[in-house]
Amino acid sequence: MIRLYPFFILLACGPNISNPTGDCQGSGDGGRVGYHSPSGSQWLPDCNNPLEQELWRVFADSETSSYIIPRPDGMGISYDFCEGEDTELTSLFSDYGLCTEVADPTIINDIPPASALQITHALHEQLRFTMDESGMIFPWAPEDDIIAACAFTQSQAALDYCDLLDSRCNLFGCNEIGYIPSLEAVEALVPALNTLYGIE
Repeated sequence: MIRLYPFFILLACGPNISNPTGDCQGSGDGGRVGYHSPSGSQWLPDCNNPLEQELWRVFADSETSSYIIPRPDGMGISYDFCEGEDTELTSLFSDYGLCTEVADPTIINDIPPASALQITHALHEQLRFTMDESGMIFPWAPEDDIIAACAFTQSQAALDYCDLLDSRCNLFGCNEIGYIPSLEAVEALVPALNTLYGIE
């Protein structure tokens, strides 16, 4: 499957914010095609990420304020950080609204970068893609990662789904159609995503 992205990338001057985890550099601006563009925010990769990929990414607007994409609402509950033995992490997840299904945007979108990176690091340590009760991929995976994961499966259902996703965006933008994978595609994509991320 050949992937062509005829996008022109415009480089704009943005903030120059120090990364609390080190001096590593991410590839690109950290945005997700068809989902999120960081605009004036700066992507701060986790230099100590335990995985091959970052699902949750930290974008800083200043030295004191950042947000996480995708928003990790409720992830403290999903990964048992809200009542765990690590009191520091429990407080962190609770303080920034991650122990509720829907977090207050004024809180979750205004996290100090060091704290946001601590949150994403903890989430990545627990990450494993699964199929949820509704037959969807959990946690949510961005389309570019799903397309990349198709390199690790021979399932025709998964490959057909990736072709649909790959055609959603072009030079003129992205259509608003939400493609829903079949159960067969999800069953193939879950282990493929775990392989892509280096999850054993």
